[in-house]
Amino acid sequence: MGTMYKIPITKRFLPEVADFFLKKKLGPVKIFLPNRRSCQTLKQLLLEKNIGSMMLPIMSTLSDELQWDDNKITALIMRCVIQNLKNENISANVMFELSKSICTLLNDLVLADIDPEQLQHTVPEHLQGYWNPTLELLLECAHSPEIHNIMRLTKIKFAAFLASISHQQVASVGIENTDCSAQLFLRQVFASENSIIFMPEQEQPLSFYPEASVALAEFSAPAEEALGVAIAVRKAIHEQKNVLLVINDPKLLEKIKMELRHWNIVPASGEPFSKTHSGMLVSLVMDMIEKEFNLQNVLDVLKFTGQYTDFLLPFEWFCRTKSHLPTNFFDVMEIYNQCEFDIVGKLKNLISHKNQRSFGDWFDYGNLFLKLLDPETSQKLETMAKPFRRYTDFFGDMNVAEFVIFLKNQLLTMETPPSLNPTDNVVMVNINEAQLLDADLVVIAGANDGNLKVSEKNDFWMSKSMFNALGIQTATEKNAFTQRIFERLAHKSNVLISRSRIVDGVQQQRYVYLDKITDTLQSEKYLENFVATLLYSQKKKSIRFQAPIPDLENRPRSFSVSDLALLRNNAYAFYAKKILLLKELNYINNPRNLKGNYVHNVLEEIIKTAKINFPEATEIAKKVLQHMHLDESDLGMWFFRLKNILTYVCENIDPHDVLIAEIPGYCTVDVSPDYSFEMHCRADRIDVHSDQSISIIDYKTSSTLPTKNEIEYGYKPQLSLEAIIAQKNGFSLEKTQINTMYFLCIDGSGKTGEKRFLGDSPEAIEKLIKNTRTGFTELIRQYNVLGIPYDVNVNDEYSTAYIHLARVKEWNDDEIANI
Repeated sequence: MGTMYKIPITKRFLPEVADFFLKKKLGPVKIFLPNRRSCQTLKQLLLEKNIGSMMLPIMSTLSDELQWDDNKITALIMRCVIQNLKNENISANVMFELSKSICTLLNDLVLADIDPEQLQHTVPEHLQGYWNPTLELLLECAHSPEIHNIMRLTKIKFAAFLASISHQQVASVGIENTDCSAQLFLRQVFASENSIIFMPEQEQPLSFYPEASVALAEFSAPAEEALGVAIAVRKAIHEQKNVLLVINDPKLLEKIKMELRHWNIVPASGEPFSKTHSGMLVSLVMDMIEKEFNLQNVLDVLKFTGQYTDFLLPFEWFCRTKSHLPTNFFDVMEIYNQCEFDIVGKLKNLISHKNQRSFGDWFDYGNLFLKLLDPETSQKLETMAKPFRRYTDFFGDMNVAEFVIFLKNQLLTMETPPSLNPTDNVVMVNINEAQLLDADLVVIAGANDGNLKVSEKNDFWMSKSMFNALGIQTATEKNAFTQRIFERLAHKSNVLISRSRIVDGVQQQRYVYLDKITDTLQSEKYLENFVATLLYSQKKKSIRFQAPIPDLENRPRSFSVSDLALLRNNAYAFYAKKILLLKELNYINNPRNLKGNYVHNVLEEIIKTAKINFPEATEIAKKVLQHMHLDESDLGMWFFRLKNILTYVCENIDPHDVLIAEIPGYCTVDVSPDYSFEMHCRADRIDVHSDQSISIIDYKTSSTLPTKNEIEYGYKPQLSLEAIIAQKNGFSLEKTQINTMYFLCIDGSGKTGEKRFLGDSPEAIEKLIKNTRTGFTELIRQYNVLGIPYDVNVNDEYSTAYIHLARVKEWNDDEIANI
């Protein structure tokens, strides 16, 4: 069995490894590290400390040693996927994601020596309807002669690699059990008697060393966070300290790098091309090509360059004032018909190329557009794309737009060195690598939920039982792995953790493991006012937030069901939306709730036309998509779930019921003898049963249904308020007896068809309706008769678009320090 060495978190990891090899003088040994930067760092440490008494050991990484051609196997799998789904109208982006998932799965199957046929027995019976199509596609790929041959060679190559390291002295330095190949490698190293394993020591959670100094910097927005991190880095450089930057959020990364450039600081990093400014532009341009120059995609590209503001402002205003514009940018340009800006004339010259479909034409077209925007980026793209041209022969029936997606996804994962000379003592690394490297200051930026943790949802194409059968880490296990590394980093001698409270107008959750760490810190170690101290060093203002109190005659007396829910949950947001008449600015041709709106429109059309069978329902879904000026790629992988929704709806409708979709309703409610208000709604669906009773149904396109408490306390009052309208014959059905009312999940996942009933008996339903009527009558009396102010609820997650208008933290005297 191999020898295990655990290096305490308080000691520098790679220097300790270097000292070990210098003292032991082990002779020929091959060292495996997680990545090339770790190899370079350890080699440098050995050179600095070595006095010529030993030869440098051989250092390598698993990826360099195995040299798998992921590009070729992904191209083959993608071709196989396209051939088997040729009758499906699926976007190339979805095709690529599916191909990558199958490629990963097949690799793990081969390495774990598992027959793909066995996976059919790992899926629970009640989920087979959702996973069987994926399994069938997986087996088609596994049985393909070309793919099978590559997988067989992969297995032989990996087995030969494991056999080779069993006969030599091997050291594994900081390699974690993150995938199947690493797992098998570590198993082999553990089994070998002359092997050595170096791992960071895992302390008990929350047990910090006294000398560990961890500071938490909180900011109101990413721009302030970027400035705060840049100040901390500059201060450390001035004190001749080394800095490790750990940033997983690409947007925040760009902001921090921009702030650092103001002081001529360029972090050294072999960062992915996708995170560079050029890489982001390439990604946008290729998205634009794939979607055949969709209006919104082209505008995103033009905005990203920041060069065409004079053209964009009037053009975007023109688009927003029109309804049902074509989605193709060039068609809209012909309608716009203005050439006073130079960019308009240049883009119009490209219109004659838009119908060219051959690979060469598309590739030249994309380059032409890139050169129009950014010649330097175009040159980079052309240079980096050359190695991928040889894979075009593997694509068979794939059109060029699909190849663009393959190129984009593969290209953007490549690493590229910084374009400028990096600052020697500032290094940017990922969170896994940060635990191996050392510095006088470690900065973990963007520590919000979603940035440093893996999503709790497992891979869309594999069930949890498949993960367990293969021994692959589930999302929960990856979260635990991230937590362990996060805690190791927090034990280092000097750590700065930063987070933003609001990102893109959305109130952020603190990183899920951050509370566990900060709870153990002494109050004097917090750094809550990092930027605020600089910007607000003058005397605090003794002014507090005042909720608005408009005159009674300016308060509305007609409410939709959604308005009443908003008033109940966040009165200030209601004030901004219904009294100030402020509206959120949605993206052009991209509704805010795209999937929800689409599903509602499809189900409405199906019920109105009485096409309650799957083939006709599918045709309706395609027509609605065209009517909304969208395509399948706008829905992404979620497009596959639409089939599950249509199947459920067509199979679960009682033929004896009369179905009515999107039916409007209206009634008046008395508050007092001399005051009443109007209430209106549009019910998703009402079923009229053979006994002339009715059921009121509200669709939910997310997998989370309202809880019992949310319904009873009025936080989710839609159905209860619609029931009040129904009892007053507000739907003009002459049917007022309510049989049931429930929320119906139709998100296309395994939860599709799940229901949340309001009341389990006629008495319970009547009681809920009565309580809702009493509660909302009193609510309107408070606001429209007594004239109470519209206060703000900063915790309401559904009204974040208006929270910033209240400026609560800026106005409150005791909150200014926490801006």
